[in-house]
Amino acid sequence: SGVSDQPFGDVETREGAMNRAKAAYDAACADIDSEDDYEHPDFAVGLEGGLEKQHYPQTESEKQNSQNMPEELWCMAWMAIVGSSSKSCTAAKAQGDNFSSEDKDQASTSWGYAK
Repeated sequence: SGVSDQPFGDVETREGAMNRAKAAYDAACADIDSEDDYEHPDFAVGLEGGLEKQHYPQTESEKQNSQNMPEELWCMAWMAIVGSSSKSCTAAKAQGDNFSSEDKDQASTSWGYAK
């Protein structure tokens, strides 16, 4: 994907997803160019997982003092979609959870949109 084996942070992880989407599209087009009976794909998707450090306050008191909280290591992923009729690449982030032995059964996932 053109990034490190374990991407860290949004910038590197998003770049990996975008690189994967573009490479998948280019590979599909290269395969099709050698065949006369197929059309180019409408889009291609790339996924990249990464890590990030964040403050995630749980209570009102923690929210008011979130800068004083220690950072925690969290998993997240980016998905990128590149289309045939555009030179742009749209990306979305899946923000994961800090999985510890205490809360592994209470994990939730939230989605955020970004360009």
